[in-house]
Amino acid sequence: MSFPQLPKIGASTLLSLILILSLPGLSQALILTEDTVWQGDIEITDDVLVPVGITLSVMPGTSIRISDAESTKTDPEYLSQLTEITVRGRLEIRGTRDQPVSITRNGSLAKENWAGIIVDSGHAEIHFSTIEHGEAALTVIQGTAILTETLITANRYGIVAQGEASAVTLKGVRVTGNEYGVLELAGARLESKESIILDNRQKDRFTAKTTKEPPGGEAPPPVKDTAITRSYGDDVLMGTTIWQGRIMINGVVRLPADARLIILPGTRIEFTR
Repeated sequence: MSFPQLPKIGASTLLSLILILSLPGLSQALILTEDTVWQGDIEITDDVLVPVGITLSVMPGTSIRISDAESTKTDPEYLSQLTEITVRGRLEIRGTRDQPVSITRNGSLAKENWAGIIVDSGHAEIHFSTIEHGEAALTVIQGTAILTETLITANRYGIVAQGEASAVTLKGVRVTGNEYGVLELAGARLESKESIILDNRQKDRFTAKTTKEPPGGEAPPPVKDTAITRSYGDDVLMGTTIWQGRIMINGVVRLPADARLIILPGTRIEFTR
């Protein structure tokens, strides 16, 4: 799969880019073409892609604020219709105990959650950080991630790991106050050391070894007439979408060849006429 090509950035231009990214109030929509450093106050208003062979480093004390993307969200390079940071190369978030990194929705501008950090066959190391207000704070698809001393809170999903090639290591991590805590799907491996996965509103931890066959045993009880979890009109589902709860469909929902829809036990899907 080919990516749109941006002009090559020389050493002096890259240094200028680093300094500019340290300034507050700057929006960006880019595919990184060289190793890049973020520091200071960063505002993101569109998708960021870290390709294979590229490293994005986030320095201690950095504050990253995510706003709604301006694109139409139909580009197949990206896995969500929301603003996302997609990692196919390497992401290093280098927070420290004294200077943690914050990644959150821009409360003054964003109307909805951002997609989160999506490690798509890449590698991420996240240290001393807080990740909040994401659809899924961290999604790992056939990739690897190491998190230490990090708080994941106020997201819809805390951590989603999918695929037998996915491995996530948590050390001193707190996953709390989300709608759902940790989801391990299709053989993903998650190792937790001295970490807390607790007090998530719907479920702290869910594991599904395979999605090829339904789990054995009795079917879960149907969802009661509670509030609608998600509503769709004529929509295209990009990347990985997870349904749970009560889903309302009022139109045609399309699932492209490279996309994946996961429907968790107990979900009720309703169609209008």
